[in-house]
Amino acid sequence: MEKIKLSINYSLISYIIIFAVTLMIKGLTGAEQYQNILSKDIIEILKLLASAFVQNIAIALPPAIIIGLVFYFYIFPKQSRE
Repeated sequence: MEKIKLSINYSLISYIIIFAVTLMIKGLTGAEQYQNILSKDIIEILKLLASAFVQNIAIALPPAIIIGLVFYFYIFPKQSRE
């Protein structure tokens, strides 16, 4: 049970790191998209923000799951054998 909690913890930490890096990179490269965002309707702004948020989640989630599974199935069993 301890291994599951620890691998979920590592997975969550890696998800947060990947999500933050994705936000920074997309924010720097896509700055011209959001130049006139305040002139749009509030509904359009919310749709745009929700779309960007879902895209960033979709980018960050698979690597975080893979990292958690690698820790659970490969790294922790290898440490327990030593």
